[in-house]
Amino acid sequence: MKKFLMCLLLLTVSVAFADQYDKWVDETVKVLITKEERDAFKKLKTNEEKDKFMADFWTKRDPSPGTPENEFKTEYETRLKTVTEKITGGQRRPADTDMGKAVLLLGNPSDSKKEEGEPPKQTWTWTGLPKEMGVGDPVIKFVGDEEQGGFKFDDPKAANDTLDKARTYFSKLSTVAQAQAPAASLTHEAKPSTVAHPTAVAVTTPELKSALD
Repeated sequence: MKKFLMCLLLLTVSVAFADQYDKWVDETVKVLITKEERDAFKKLKTNEEKDKFMADFWTKRDPSPGTPENEFKTEYETRLKTVTEKITGGQRRPADTDMGKAVLLLGNPSDSKKEEGEPPKQTWTWTGLPKEMGVGDPVIKFVGDEEQGGFKFDDPKAANDTLDKARTYFSKLSTVAQAQAPAASLTHEAKPSTVAHPTAVAVTTPELKSALD
């Protein structure tokens, strides 16, 4: 009986860990992780390998290597919380919606405009994003999603191309920061606010609140 209970306990713990890792890759960083990283993570067998992968994942996205805090990780977690609380997902998780993806990868829009109608439309604009991201000042248009609720990209290809560039940029954030630091003669303390920071746009901008109300 004791042997059976011990096996059951080990199985329960194993399942719990599996759920934890699956949730991380399939929910928490689903929008942020690159295809290559996802494929690599799915091939890992042990919890130790997965733990190391997750640590390395965030290290690559640290805009201030060598300091205790990873500012981008903190920013991303804040964005995820904002998306979960503010965006209507219809039949989908808020983070899986097109608006959710845009906020997670680009931050809150600097400006938004609504167009009433059937279906309704919204236009979001971002300014001040890092030039290394290669997206300029993107403008993304959304149209009401009559099938699933919420909003979807009006031009999916153009929008996803922009988000792919942001995703790739963040996967190399630490490298970008290290490359820029000598040229800018920056100390570690100065890096978080000046080098390769994800965005200077605040999380609770009036524009986002207006767009999501």
